[in-house]
Amino acid sequence: MKTKNIVTISASSLVLMFAFQNCHNSVKYSEIPSTNGALGAPDESEGSGDGGNGVSGDNSALGGDQLGESGQEGSGSPEIPLIPENPFDPGPGISLLPIDGEWASIAYEDNILDASAGDRDYNDAVFNYKISEQYNSANQLVRIFFEVRLREKISSNDHVLHLKLDGDASAQFDNIKQQSAPAFNGSADAKITYSDGSETEIVDAKSKDLIVFKSTSNTKGEISKITIELKNPELNVNSAVEKYVNFLKYRFILQNKGQSRTGIDIAEVNPSQEMLSNGNGYPFGFMIPTDWQPPAEHQLIDDKYPSFHKYREWLNAPTYPIADDIFKWYL
Repeated sequence: MKTKNIVTISASSLVLMFAFQNCHNSVKYSEIPSTNGALGAPDESEGSGDGGNGVSGDNSALGGDQLGESGQEGSGSPEIPLIPENPFDPGPGISLLPIDGEWASIAYEDNILDASAGDRDYNDAVFNYKISEQYNSANQLVRIFFEVRLREKISSNDHVLHLKLDGDASAQFDNIKQQSAPAFNGSADAKITYSDGSETEIVDAKSKDLIVFKSTSNTKGEISKITIELKNPELNVNSAVEKYVNFLKYRFILQNKGQSRTGIDIAEVNPSQEMLSNGNGYPFGFMIPTDWQPPAEHQLIDDKYPSFHKYREWLNAPTYPIADDIFKWYL
């Protein structure tokens, strides 16, 4: 029987997440407003949620006999809202990453077989991304939107960027054993639109391998767009809609095409030793909540960002409360 390790997201991890999404605006995590009520949402006292990863303890938020097609009393489920003209505009019923409408980033060293993490300049492949979650009037998650842009690619290797929604990448990658909580409950369909206009539609996408970028060769600046349509919004209820997206639910995994069945996870989602270099603890991939400027080729990240070593040390041995210079290392 195969043993699986499951990463659970603790309150301490969420503190780092909140700080990451706001610190470049000089907002402390303790000052972040916690909710952004959906349009026509019921009073917060009507039921409770578990952060979008479970079912509310009060059926008043679930639809059924409580809410009709238009959100009024009657049979059926709350009306599914239309897709926003710009899903990344802040507004009622929308959670965003980052919350200011800019880009977040993911940076990788692409040779995970190198125990020292390569030259540690983290410009082998750098992606910008945005996430938006859309909720209906009963605070049920109905859609998830992604935009992903290849910001930088200096490596001579070609890559594939994968997105996993069920928290389990072991079927695709032999070296990734850690599991995380799924992005949502129930099933969903997905549509991926690539920069060349081609589209891929995936039925029951939650357990599938979503290919965000098929190649990083000659694709710098290109953008892939992903829309996830949840089939079971009633299984994904929040007591109120959060302003921020929990980026830890969405696993972007880089594959070096020259290393079959080997993937690179980001350290914030997968803090296991398999994603940290031996001896010095440098991550092979990590998230930055801004449109990040990577170091020049062969420039050690610590030389361009002198506080990075504090973040690296924190990844290896987390302590709380988190000092400002740990989560602001990239400024």
